[in-house]
Amino acid sequence: MSEKQDAGHLKLQRMPGKTDEQTMAYTTLLPHVRHAYAMGRWAGKGFPEGQPGIQASVDIVTEQCSLGRAGNLGPQIDLLVTQAMTLDAAFTDLMNQASVNMGKHPDAVDRYLRLAMKAQAQSRATIEALAAIHRPREQTVRHVHVHEGGQAVVADEFHHHAAGGQIENDDGQAHAAGAGKSPECTALPCADPVGAPLPIPHRAGKEEVPDARRRTRKRRTEGQ
Repeated sequence: MSEKQDAGHLKLQRMPGKTDEQTMAYTTLLPHVRHAYAMGRWAGKGFPEGQPGIQASVDIVTEQCSLGRAGNLGPQIDLLVTQAMTLDAAFTDLMNQASVNMGKHPDAVDRYLRLAMKAQAQSRATIEALAAIHRPREQTVRHVHVHEGGQAVVADEFHHHAAGGQIENDDGQAHAAGAGKSPECTALPCADPVGAPLPIPHRAGKEEVPDARRRTRKRRTEGQ
């Protein structure tokens, strides 16, 4: 009996330097509290006991959030799999409803088919999201190594890692110009190892460009 009385109560602990009203406002704005309340209302409709206690719902949602923050995507994978199955069941039921009204109520058939296609599209999108979690991603890191003589060697490194994981052989540091260079990587051959000097202009200004209109006038004068 006491559990039913406490089912609608949420345990709060006063925050340091905050009033009871401020503590209540902060707690109600937390994502796991708001969503736990919403999910409890939706889930409680399918059980005779009704809506579960808010504190129990908050504890479960907080536990799931902690697992996701630690990199454990098992609950999220189960969520996507079950959602895809539920959407597929909705697609099947809507298609059956469309077949029942076929030939009698064309407007109803059209609505059922549209809803069935929407359920099918959402189921496919959910399966694609599930496949993206298991599919390892590829990341290309391009390095430009500048050697003596003005030669530049571009090297590409490919890193494969699963979603939510870290790059393999990653030291957590930003790649510098010489990082990740292969020992077999050598500079391109150059005729002059010192490198070609920068061109220095020996004249001041640009050469005069002849005026085509003056030439035309001169030719016309000679022709006359």
